[in-house]
Amino acid sequence: MVRIDIGRRLRIAAAVSLAALAAVAGLPSSALAQSESGPLKIVVGFAPGGGTDVVARIYADGLRQLLNTSVVVEIKPCAGGAIAVQGVVKSPSTTPTILFVIDHQVSILQHVMKTPGFDPEQDLVPIGRVVTYDMCLAVHSSLPARNVKEFIDAVKADPKLGSFAVPAPGSNAQFIGHYIGTHFGVKLEPVTYRGAAPALSDLVGGQIKTAVMPCDAFRNFTKDGTVRIIGIANDKRSERLPGVPTLREYGLAIPGANSFLGAYAPKWLDPKLVATLVNATRDMFKLPGFADRLNDTGQFANYAPPEDLARYAREASVFWAGQVKSSGFAAQ
Repeated sequence: MVRIDIGRRLRIAAAVSLAALAAVAGLPSSALAQSESGPLKIVVGFAPGGGTDVVARIYADGLRQLLNTSVVVEIKPCAGGAIAVQGVVKSPSTTPTILFVIDHQVSILQHVMKTPGFDPEQDLVPIGRVVTYDMCLAVHSSLPARNVKEFIDAVKADPKLGSFAVPAPGSNAQFIGHYIGTHFGVKLEPVTYRGAAPALSDLVGGQIKTAVMPCDAFRNFTKDGTVRIIGIANDKRSERLPGVPTLREYGLAIPGANSFLGAYAPKWLDPKLVATLVNATRDMFKLPGFADRLNDTGQFANYAPPEDLARYAREASVFWAGQVKSSGFAAQ
């Protein structure tokens, strides 16, 4: 890609792009900040084609429209997203760079790694939340349980049914299962996989009877009756699954259950550019069709400003730290 001077392009495009946006979405015009040279780079810590990558590219399109500048998405998968965070926070660059993260990277990694190499609150600056998604407890259709209580009763009768699939070791899915088991006084044993696909494959095939994963992963298999979702790890019921009770209805409060994807800047990034990105992230939700594109991924378009994003991550971090400790999880 041809390198450009973002500062020059932003100055030239400011009046035109924001005036056009104001006409379309009713937004006020404002000055855009100058920045370093080069295209804006968004780093994603998970595999190409996955949910995080897809949403990050929709977000990148929003920035292109609003800032009239080049944006590239760089994939750095490995270690549950830790490599991506480490690379960005420790490598100040003349290329303006931000992270597109899943909540796991800013609320759990620091508790499940011996040496994470970063402190989310010290090394990162929140830009904005882009989507949220729910985590679900689901069972194979051969298990007669139709709600959480019946599932717990089944595990008490046959402890072998307490094994549940999670898409990665040290993920929030693992600790949601731990919290459910602790709350009801039963042993739920995580079976960890390298990604959601193999975990889902074993659940659909009946090799394992229970799983905790993002709700959308189960969608195609709930339609044909192979999989049954019996609980949502959230405080309120999902508009897409109105008949499924929340774990809150069973007395389980999980501050970190409302999982999110969002944008963060490294502390070294020019504060003027950070302010520009904060405003653009807010404003892109008023672009025609933008929220629809996000919702079409199976997640929920759900903007939150930097201060709220920081609070959500902090509350989740405190909760997950307690679950990691009580579970006896061995830091990797």
